[in-house]
Amino acid sequence: MKRLLNRLTHSPRAVSASLLLILACVFLSASAHHGWRGYAQDFNMTATVVNLKFSNPHDQIWVEDEQGNEWNFLLAPPARNRKFGFDENIITIGDTVDIFGQRSKTENEGKIHVMKNSTGDTIYTYYYDSGKTSLERQGR
Repeated sequence: MKRLLNRLTHSPRAVSASLLLILACVFLSASAHHGWRGYAQDFNMTATVVNLKFSNPHDQIWVEDEQGNEWNFLLAPPARNRKFGFDENIITIGDTVDIFGQRSKTENEGKIHVMKNSTGDTIYTYYYDSGKTSLERQGR
């Protein structure tokens, strides 16, 4: 083992390859977690809230659509949601919501741009720290 470590730390090629591998892992994990890139298909749905999570790194909502499929949606980070007025007093399990967002290409998951309650009031909008909404940031 000592011999292998010595070879890896003293070979410029091995050091370069190791650094590239580390950078690739960091980039892939960051891009998989952040942004809207993996959520390309717009959708609208009416659904029933079946579970909620109000904690880091992102608030989450699970809903069941009218066909009985369960969906998992990431919301903005908790501090940002609280700053713009979204918390556990706004929504509860069993509520019916209308959602507009972008879904994953392969999973029953996505991100929500706007969510309204059963009376049509907007109860959630995805905001960035700057105060811009996700729709504004996408130029819509």
